[in-house]
This record gives sequence, structure tokens and C-alpha cells, in this order.
Amino acid sequence: LCGPARNRGGAWLWLWRRKVFSNWRRATDLARRSRVGAQHTAELNDHQSSIGELQACVSRVQGRNMDLEGLLKVERRRVQDLEAELGRSQEQVQELQRALKESYVQQFEASRKHEELEQHFSALIEDMHRLKAEKESLDAELSQRREELRQSEALHAERELRLVEASGELSLAEEVIDDIATSKLVGLRRFFQ
Repeated sequence: LCGPARNRGGAWLWLWRRKVFSNWRRATDLARRSRVGAQHTAELNDHQSSIGELQACVSRVQGRNMDLEGLLKVERRRVQDLEAELGRSQEQVQELQRALKESYVQQFEASRKHEELEQHFSALIEDMHRLKAEKESLDAELSQRREELRQSEALHAERELRLVEASGELSLAEEVIDDIATSKLVGLRRFFQ
């Protein structure tokens, strides 16, 4: 073959190769697209089944949510009741604290009064012991004074007795003196007569 015919055969071969290569490329692209489409279809089916499952799950969750909302309402009512009961309990606690405080104050007052009474009682007992000691001292002094008075009365009686005896002796002496004086006067009279 000469040059131009050979070039023509080379061009023809080149065109045929290009066409084969294009067809192969298109077939490869179609196969790839078919694979990708199959994958997308499978993924779409998976996604649709997942969406179905999710929808079923969402409906179950919505049902549970409704149940939970009902339970939440019940719990809120219960919480309100508990808060009201807590308020009443706190009021009772405050009343009990006031009563306890009053009881402490009363107990403190009672113990203070009891202590004051004990101190007063102790003071009275001390006064009683002091007065008893003074009474015993005064009784002893009274006994001593009575003894002294008795001795004084005995001494006075003895002095009275002595005074009476002395008075008797004086009377007797006066009589003797009178007798003597009278006898002297009689003797003088006789002498001067």
C-alpha cells in the first residue's frame, strides 16, 4: 500500500478505534449509571423502608408522648397536691415551732421560778436555823437570867429577913434604950427630988 491509502486505512482504523472506544465508554457509562441507579434504587428502597419504620416509630413515639403527657398531667396534679400538702405541713411545722418555743419559754420560766423558790426556801431555812440558834441562845440567856433572878430573889429574901431581924433588933434596942433612958430619967428625977 502506498502512503495515501495507508493513511486512509490508518484514519479508518483510527475512526473505528474511536467509535469502539466511544461505544465502550458509553457502555461503561451506562453500566456505571445502571449500577448507580440500582444502588440509588436500593438506597431509596432502604430509605423508604427506613422512612416507614421511622413513621411507625414516630407514631409510636407520638402515642408514647400522648401517654407521657397524660402521665405528666397526672404528675403535675400530684405535684400541686404535694405542694399544697407541703404548704400545710410547713404551716403545721411553724405552729409546732411556735408551740415548742412557747413551751421552752414556759419551761424556762418554770425552772427560773423553781430556782427562785429553792433560793427563797434555802434563805428561809438559813433564817430558821439562825433564828433557832438565836432562840436557843436567848433560851440559855433566859435560863441564866431566871437563875440570876432566882438568886437575886433569894438574896433579896435573905436581905429582907435580915432587915426584919435587924428591925426587930433595932426595936428591941430602942426599947432597951428607952428603958435605959427612962430608968436614967427616973434616977435623975429621984436624984433631984
